[in-house]
Amino acid sequence: MRRRITLITLSLLVATLLGSALFLPRLAVPMIERALPATLARAGATASWSALELSWTGRVTLRDVRLEHQALASRFQATEATLKARPFSLLTKTPELTSLQVRNAALTIDDPGALRRWLQKRLSSLSSSAESRPSPNATADATTALSADPRVAHLLKNLPDVAVDQISLDAGDAYPAFSVTLTDIALKSHGDSWEVSATSELPLLLRSFAKDAALPITGTLSPARREARLDAGSTNAPALQLAGPAGSTVHVAQISLDGSSQTLTLNEVEATLSRGPLAARAELPVLRLSPGSTTPLLASLERPRVTLLRASQGETDAGGPDASATPETRRGGLIDLLRAAAWATELLASDGAIELPPPADADVTGDATPQTLLQNATLRWHQGQLDAFADSERGRALAQLILHPASLLPRYARVHLEGVSLDALPGLTTQRTLPRRGFRGEYGGKFDVFVEAIAGFDALPDALELERGYTLRAALSLSEGWIDTEALADERLEGLNLDAHGLGWLNIDRPALSTENARVSFRGVDARLDASLDLMPGERALSLKLSSPREIACQSLLGAVPEALLGVVANARIEGDVTPALDLILAEELAKVRVRISGFEEAPCRFTGLRIPYAKRAQVAFNMDRARIFPARRTLIARPDDNPVPESVPPARHELVGDFLLFGPTPQPTEDAPLPDWHRYRRDVGWLNGPFIKKVEEGVSEDANIRVGPGTSSYVPLDELPGYVGGAMYLSEDMLFYSNRALSTALINRALRMNISRSRYVYGGSTLTQQLVKNLFLTRDKTLSRKIQEVLIGWRIDEIVPKERVLELYLNVIEFAPDVYGIGPAARFYFEKDARELTPLEAIFLANLKPAPWEGPRLIRRTRTPEGGWWIERTAEIGQRLVDYNYLTPAQAAALAPYVISWPEARVELERERYRQERQAERERQQRLRERLRRSAQYPTP
Repeated sequence: MRRRITLITLSLLVATLLGSALFLPRLAVPMIERALPATLARAGATASWSALELSWTGRVTLRDVRLEHQALASRFQATEATLKARPFSLLTKTPELTSLQVRNAALTIDDPGALRRWLQKRLSSLSSSAESRPSPNATADATTALSADPRVAHLLKNLPDVAVDQISLDAGDAYPAFSVTLTDIALKSHGDSWEVSATSELPLLLRSFAKDAALPITGTLSPARREARLDAGSTNAPALQLAGPAGSTVHVAQISLDGSSQTLTLNEVEATLSRGPLAARAELPVLRLSPGSTTPLLASLERPRVTLLRASQGETDAGGPDASATPETRRGGLIDLLRAAAWATELLASDGAIELPPPADADVTGDATPQTLLQNATLRWHQGQLDAFADSERGRALAQLILHPASLLPRYARVHLEGVSLDALPGLTTQRTLPRRGFRGEYGGKFDVFVEAIAGFDALPDALELERGYTLRAALSLSEGWIDTEALADERLEGLNLDAHGLGWLNIDRPALSTENARVSFRGVDARLDASLDLMPGERALSLKLSSPREIACQSLLGAVPEALLGVVANARIEGDVTPALDLILAEELAKVRVRISGFEEAPCRFTGLRIPYAKRAQVAFNMDRARIFPARRTLIARPDDNPVPESVPPARHELVGDFLLFGPTPQPTEDAPLPDWHRYRRDVGWLNGPFIKKVEEGVSEDANIRVGPGTSSYVPLDELPGYVGGAMYLSEDMLFYSNRALSTALINRALRMNISRSRYVYGGSTLTQQLVKNLFLTRDKTLSRKIQEVLIGWRIDEIVPKERVLELYLNVIEFAPDVYGIGPAARFYFEKDARELTPLEAIFLANLKPAPWEGPRLIRRTRTPEGGWWIERTAEIGQRLVDYNYLTPAQAAALAPYVISWPEARVELERERYRQERQAERERQQRLRERLRRSAQYPTP
């Protein structure tokens, strides 16, 4: 009987349990559906779902879940949410959740600003509560503060495992480009904290630039203690790698979020930005973002470094994303981001620096260390205003910028460099190089610059596209300046003192910069400056107009030129007054490039003497035996203004003819007539009228002994040559030879266009007189100093030496082939005849060789001149000029066709043999040199 009772009791118990398992979940569902919304309502949220299922094992499944929080302006949706809990614990005050699984979730924040304000208010109330009621148990206080509901408090201390396969975070219609998607979210419970792992997709704004759009995230999260630590990336696996157009990149090694301090930290940030020829790299060891006291966001930079880079030539956008892909989304999102960040962020930077790239010869020297330009830089950005301070070498740099909140355009900008020493700045002390390899050298002096820009529009703009302008106020001062570069002179230029100030206008829409009536003072000479710089692609142009506001003494104008640029004419004396002006236009469109020098048309400045120092005078001798060879010839020289005749003019008998002096022998010269002492005129240019002999020192072979000048037997007077010989020589290069004053703006304009089009020095634009000066007075160095000396000595020659004499000397001293100087030796070398017997075609051939005389022997070895192309066109062009200037008749010019010169086989073979011997001699010389170097390496000198 007892056994039966026991069995019945057990059967009832089992039936009860089975009934509970079957019916209690159904009975509990209504209770949970009432309790759960009530709990969420106390937190300010509303919830709904299409179905709720509760199993006897404690699993609760919600389908089509939707939660809304009005205060946070946020919505949460999920296809399915499954909670696992201990059976029936959800009906108690201590629910025991073991896991939570969510599928296809989405969180939408319609108003991010409302969420930020709610969080700030919540944190403020928590802080005041903690101060008014101190407790030794900070964790308990935080938990109590988070929620007064005991169920929530218990859950925060006993967190379940959470798994979310996918959740989309949407910033709403205001910021669609910042939407992200997280996948494979796993929160592993450790009591009151979670161990977090997830994969995040980058926002749409960055996704098209990213090398990898997936961002793995790990860390810990504790809602009860208000602690969170999320990390992404490492040194070996960077968190973020972005690639933009023109080689621009952003690299972030690690991103960390600290919830307790509310700080987002970006470690090892490197950004390279490129725009046209400009490029820079920013290195930010640490960038911290946290809530600010006066702004929602505070950004702190530690030891930032900005390095200016040399942009690569021919760089393309092939490695970056397509700039045309979704332009509106990216551009609009970026502008929105900048607008929001500009006023929501306070930026502080300390101990920063701006650096220049390593020297260009770093590969040779092995020194690839960047060069610091600015250091100890501090920066503060607050509500649209930027203030920056930095130290330079022996100077200080200050900058201020104020932006308009709607357009991000500057309303005011100011830059001030004070007491900067140029010689201490990096990049300005590089080694000197050959001029054709660039304008490099050393620079020095104290530099002060002040530039102020004020918005020139009344109604502040709301967009970046509209045309805007700024009024500029600028001042510049350079004292004790100096430049040492071979592109200018062989010696250092010193005493460069410059002051400039004025107003200008900046058009940022085109963009273009202009100034009118600015004041410039250089070494005691004042000038007005009108300038404009147009940076419109395809129409880039620089226009400068310098003019003197008053007459200047010619000697003062010469004194403003640094002595190192004047060279041998540094002691020249010049009289008169002039009002000079210079117009210069440099443009991408070569037809617009031009230079114009005005004020000297009426020859207001006249030399009284060059006064060349003895050590720098031309090294010439005089052959007095040839002084009487041409007794009937007379020399035409411009008459000096004063009387007696200046000492620079030879004291020969003369007669006045209008404004000229005719110098020469008496109509019946006698053997005992006195001859001038030509050596005394080497301090000027008068010796050019004498029978001088000059040895050629440059551009000849080591064993060559070549002499030129009227005192040599190879000299051919101009009046003994056919007229077309001299005509071809000057019409091929300097058509205005007989009318210019040793300087031709037409040739300078041609030189500018050629050099700009080829981006290097290829043509100097010298007149025949300047080329004569180079051969007899100066060297072949391609420097500004040589050009200035050419012009000044050429002007003096134009005053004393007649044009016919200049052309005659030019024909007899210039190079026509290696070691072949003068028209006489050239005629014998190329055509085995006397120069007096040259044909028009042969004269044009020699004229064509002048820019490249080394090409002549090569043409001989080819047996004939080219039968087409540039050579034929050039020959025909010079032939037509000879007709236009009455040196040839049309019939004589037509007879020149087909403009081809050929050489006999014997002459060709002779030249080829000479060339082979030269090559063999050069190879032997190189072999001897290598042998000496080898021996010196084996047996170094102690």
